[in-house]
Amino acid sequence: MALDGGGSAVQDIIDKTKRVEGMAMDVGKQISDVEKRINGEIQQKQNLEQQMSKVTAQVAQIQNDVSSLESALSTSEQERTMKDEQIKTIKEEIAHQADMISKVEQGKEGCR
Repeated sequence: MALDGGGSAVQDIIDKTKRVEGMAMDVGKQISDVEKRINGEIQQKQNLEQQMSKVTAQVAQIQNDVSSLESALSTSEQERTMKDEQIKTIKEEIAHQADMISKVEQGKEGCR
């Protein structure tokens, strides 16, 4: 009878040990799953950082391009203003010469 009670206690310990081992295996699997998820998120973070670096480089290039284009536009506007002034001056000169030619022709007609 003493052995029967002891056998039951041993069986209880064996059952508890199996449950603890099962729980330990479950925890180990959960740890493995979490580690996989962490590694996946680390990889995803690295990919996002690489993409962000590329976008940042593209933004810098576009800013340089815009700056160059703004400079070229400013230069073109200044050149246009100068050309417009030159055209205005030439038109005034042509009008003045036409007026002088007209006066000379009137003077010739008056001399005849």
